[in-house]
Amino acid sequence: MTLVSYDHGFIFLKTRKTAGTSVEMFLQPFCTPPGHPVEEWGEAIVTRHGIVGQRLGVKGRRVPPPDPDLRDTWFSHQAAARVKKQLPWHVWLRYEKISVVRNPFRKVLSGYFWQHRNKPRPDDIGTEIARFRRFARERRFNNDRGVVFIKDRFVPNTLIRAEHLQDDLEALARRLRLDTSRTRLPVTKSSGDHPRRVPLEDWYDGPSRDAVREELAWMFEKGGYRDDPARTMPDNMGVPA
Repeated sequence: MTLVSYDHGFIFLKTRKTAGTSVEMFLQPFCTPPGHPVEEWGEAIVTRHGIVGQRLGVKGRRVPPPDPDLRDTWFSHQAAARVKKQLPWHVWLRYEKISVVRNPFRKVLSGYFWQHRNKPRPDDIGTEIARFRRFARERRFNNDRGVVFIKDRFVPNTLIRAEHLQDDLEALARRLRLDTSRTRLPVTKSSGDHPRRVPLEDWYDGPSRDAVREELAWMFEKGGYRDDPARTMPDNMGVPA
């Protein structure tokens, strides 16, 4: 989803398969009236405190849906250009823009399992790896450029890294003076994948590695990630700006 906090001056732009739902649920209380519940599934909310886009469709809805125009205006994974167009110019200009990155090799693997979560799994892990490599080679994953770029201009001022979620969010909260007693870092939807049973580098071959390197070059660069799945930690240990 997209988040806008009028109270604290930030905009959250959500990338895919990067722990983005956990981050948006952490930040959501600063975009809604005090005491408003935070749930993994939710409809769009617009108040004087801010904007919360609809998240994960309508499953689990506990309240009547909002006006369709509202639901079609604020939703998950919106392009930065569209968010900019829908906000007053001074809000877009002045507010801090926040997004999330993750090791691109793990992001793509997680995306594969998420897209195949309702499909039968092969019994042989070698067959699964071959299917994943084809998925990666054919670039059937989203590069999220539209979420974080307007033309060739990178939009976020601050990046949260999935590998350092707690530390990066604490640093962000201190900088924005967020009252962390109002929130918590949730654990949300899982892809139900196998990565921890098979080393990350074993999922990839040369062509699949090259496809990820090329398609997600921006994430390697901005997140400080190494372009070898066997060496997964970011080179940049500070909070990327």
